[in-house]
Amino acid sequence: MGADLYIPSIKNDREKGYFRDSYNDTSLLWFLGMSWWESPYIDKKGFISPKNAQAFADDLRHREPVKNVREIRSISHDDGEEWDKYFMEKHQKLIAFLERAAALNEAIEA
Repeated sequence: MGADLYIPSIKNDREKGYFRDSYNDTSLLWFLGMSWWESPYIDKKGFISPKNAQAFADDLRHREPVKNVREIRSISHDDGEEWDKYFMEKHQKLIAFLERAAALNEAIEA
């Protein structure tokens, strides 16, 4: 299970129109101290408006991780660096995805 987000007009393009965040130890929002279930950016119908997508992206830019990956995963220092890189890349991908929807002025299906 996870949060599956789509930009409807480009949802078939898995690189640009789709973003997934699993509900497990790899959850980016959990790592940042946030929740998909309690997000102020998703409306009651399960959509993120273009305005909220930009606000969400802006919020993410200023978020610091609240979870220590090395503690969560009980992993060595070397593996920890790989996980740090994984979360940083996922963080950037989500911001780019949200900004893409805002630029297209299109609501995201969440």
